[in-house]
Amino acid sequence: MVKKAQSNIPQLLKQNLISLLNTLPIHKIHITQLCKISHINRATFYAYYSDIYELLHDIEKDIIAEICELMNNTDYSISKSAYITECFFTYIYEHRSIVRVLLSNGNQTDFASDINEVLTNLLRKSVYIQYDIPEDLPLNKLNDILSFIVFGHYAFYVQFFISADELNKDMILDAAKTCSELSEICLKNYLKLKSDK
Repeated sequence: MVKKAQSNIPQLLKQNLISLLNTLPIHKIHITQLCKISHINRATFYAYYSDIYELLHDIEKDIIAEICELMNNTDYSISKSAYITECFFTYIYEHRSIVRVLLSNGNQTDFASDINEVLTNLLRKSVYIQYDIPEDLPLNKLNDILSFIVFGHYAFYVQFFISADELNKDMILDAAKTCSELSEICLKNYLKLKSDK
């Protein structure tokens, strides 16, 4: 029973830190405060984490790992980009309270960059499957296109999903479709769909 309780301590700390982050920036949260609401002592905290920032980074890693797992279970050879975008947007929306906290300016982490890197890798995988990459297209040009699209997605989901309180499935589908259509316009200016051959 003790081992089971101990194994839940990291999860408890994560939940309580997220709760505190809803009202305080990370630099104003103290380990003593977190330990008090978690009903543990400081020594127990230090058995798992060296400081609050390591705990925050652990939360971010969990979110990124879940997004990667979700996307790795997608068959890019048969899935339309709107479906892939819909899966991503649905995840962001369902976890918006946590994502909102992690993306807030006061927390000064690399979470936004990490999400954008995941999106870039997903988009790159999709592009190589769905499009013919011209041999004369420099890699840096392809990376520029992907970065442009990814930052567009980022601005869209931050503005639309994270700030919105009430959304439904149809709104998520519509948002995914809009982003996918805009991405297609960008890509088709440089690349040719394999199905068009």
